[in-house]
Amino acid sequence: MKKEKVNHLHISGLDGTLLNYKAQLSEYARHQLNILIHNGLLFTVASARSIFSIRQTLKGLTLTLPVIEFGGALITDIETGHHLKINNIESNLTNDLYHLFSEVGFTPLITSFNGKEDCLYYEAILNEGVNWYIINRQQMKDNRLKKVELKSIMKDQIVCFTIIEHYEVLRELRNKILDMYSNHVEVYLKENPFTKGWFWLTVHDKKATKEHAIHYLLKEYGVNKEQLTVFGSKTSDLNMFKIAKNRIAVSNAKPELKKQATEIIGSNIEDSVVNYILKST
Repeated sequence: MKKEKVNHLHISGLDGTLLNYKAQLSEYARHQLNILIHNGLLFTVASARSIFSIRQTLKGLTLTLPVIEFGGALITDIETGHHLKINNIESNLTNDLYHLFSEVGFTPLITSFNGKEDCLYYEAILNEGVNWYIINRQQMKDNRLKKVELKSIMKDQIVCFTIIEHYEVLRELRNKILDMYSNHVEVYLKENPFTKGWFWLTVHDKKATKEHAIHYLLKEYGVNKEQLTVFGSKTSDLNMFKIAKNRIAVSNAKPELKKQATEIIGSNIEDSVVNYILKST
């Protein structure tokens, strides 16, 4: 992708920030952002979602910059799907983690790049939380989804292990992973808002953060921290708040994020991110 000389870069989180409570981009936001981008606004998104999900959610939005997906594990051209950067888990560590999961009776979902395409692998459906996820992916016609014997794909560039279970079970596993591999991986534990009681534990490489991904974009596009504005709502946005001069939290953001914000704007259901950009550009 051709580098552009830019004056300012805006990066927004998606769920709870740019998207409304239905996890949708409003028609107003889409229209206004398309006008702004057409007129030269440098804007992109940073999300825990995959490029498949980001494309569907932002359909009709003409992004010209790469997007940050999987929380920083991948930096991707939204139009072509080409990964500019892959922060995959080290191959020796993927085997260690897989054996650890197997020893304690878990079969993970695995997100990877096999050299040609993105893949989302599963081997077995062990509970209702996993069943919901698989059905959801099938309904969304997610062509990454493949049922395989997981041992056979360990040579892929694995960017994420996901285990779906109840909170107490996953908290114990999270603590065990951090005790053993905290210097090598990032671990997140969150509830799936669409399936009450089922939580997701995700494991990524230590460099798979929004902060590292943004540093990459700053270097690629010749932007410094003084020219960077970020928008967020979740604790996972804290690491990108560390590096931006302008740190904007929506009013529905987590208290920890608001404490680090340079400004607090309206909520995500008010298209506050777009309105802020309109007023400041």
